[in-house]
Amino acid sequence: MLRFFIASVILTLALLAIPYLAYTQGWIETLPSFMVEILAFLLIATQFIFYLLIKRRGPEAFTQSYLLSITLKILVYGAFIFILIFLDSPGAFANTAFFIASYISFTALEVTFLFKRKNA
Repeated sequence: MLRFFIASVILTLALLAIPYLAYTQGWIETLPSFMVEILAFLLIATQFIFYLLIKRRGPEAFTQSYLLSITLKILVYGAFIFILIFLDSPGAFANTAFFIASYISFTALEVTFLFKRKNA
């Protein structure tokens, strides 16, 4: 579990550095206005969900918990991104694109670690 937490912090730092690099190189015109908030939210949520999922014993309990986590993610993350769009309409595209890229990255990390842990 410690490896996942370390890997997720490293991923967070990388996702923080990549937009700054792209901005300084002129590849993007503006940084997402809620970049730090998005990363903090996804980091905390992903670590919490991972912790709950690895505590499940038995394949049926894990499967039900995983499907429930996906459903809750859709609802909570959807509400989160709509709040960001409402708060910063001009920067909605940058924030949404960054959120989707970060979400995909965190989900890939979570699935990789869960797969390794449950198949070991």
